[in-house]
Amino acid sequence: SHLVYGAWNEGNKCKRFEIPVTWPVYSGHDFGSANPAALFLARVKIPLPSGAPPSMRYGDIVSFREYLPGSGKSTAANVDAFKVFTKGLTIKVSAGGSHQEEDSRGVYTKHGWAIIEPAMPQMRPQVDRVVAIMEAGKYWVFEDNVFELAELATCAWKYDKEGNRTNEIDGEARFHLSACRRYILSLSDFTPETVVSHKSQTNSKYRF
Repeated sequence: SHLVYGAWNEGNKCKRFEIPVTWPVYSGHDFGSANPAALFLARVKIPLPSGAPPSMRYGDIVSFREYLPGSGKSTAANVDAFKVFTKGLTIKVSAGGSHQEEDSRGVYTKHGWAIIEPAMPQMRPQVDRVVAIMEAGKYWVFEDNVFELAELATCAWKYDKEGNRTNEIDGEARFHLSACRRYILSLSDFTPETVVSHKSQTNSKYRF
């Protein structure tokens, strides 16, 4: 597919339900004074709460809140918004930015929202991790995360003059929520473990 996240399944779009306080929460962050962004994810535990799709499985990931405030917000105001979104929930870890953006991570940490560097520094391995999770059907998005859903439907690979697909995202700087997702899912908490059957080397599945 020309889409970066062609593995995304529209069937994993669901209506909003209340995230249980027992579910660990993660946040991904993209910095910049003009277009800061954040994405909040929760890890599914059993039993499922009322309103959750019955096909959700233990360990699935639910994207339950997007944040695109535009320009003009201070770091302190952004952190205040994060705390409102996650009131009563347990934040396990937050990650964001490139290797060079340690200063931005430090500013957020000083304002009470600790953000660590993504585990993978390069874009392509980050994308591969996200795609593997989506291929396994383990990524869910609330239907009112309209900007995230729009990015999933439009984020595409760049092609060269000969029509060959490159390893660059076309207009990558526009896809702030996609960057947030890549950053947080790069952590070892979300490493897909490929288990190969002893009976058949061609049969495998992802475990998270």
